[in-house]
Amino acid sequence: MVVGEFPLGVGNRDLAHHILRRLGTDGALYKAVEFTGPTIDSMSIDGRMVLCNMIAHCEAKVGIVNPDAKTVEFVQARTREPFSPLVSDTDAKYEMELRFDVSDLER
Repeated sequence: MVVGEFPLGVGNRDLAHHILRRLGTDGALYKAVEFTGPTIDSMSIDGRMVLCNMIAHCEAKVGIVNPDAKTVEFVQARTREPFSPLVSDTDAKYEMELRFDVSDLER
């Protein structure tokens, strides 16, 4: 879970590097990493993509952000094909849950 507001000049890529340092180079080996929390919800689609793409640097198989209205809008603007967003199960069990507060991040 990611909480807090980014300090001036600090952004999504800084958060990604912070997470990567915490997990290590193989900290998510062949696993899915789900990003949640109010900070993630407030991020742009591009910012969410940064996290999901950079998580591969700790050997994760995939990075995921549950779709919300912002995500649906983004997809609808790019396709005419019908789609149904998939979300995590409400009773999903996770191997590990980490909490990050971006308020203290530095570049």
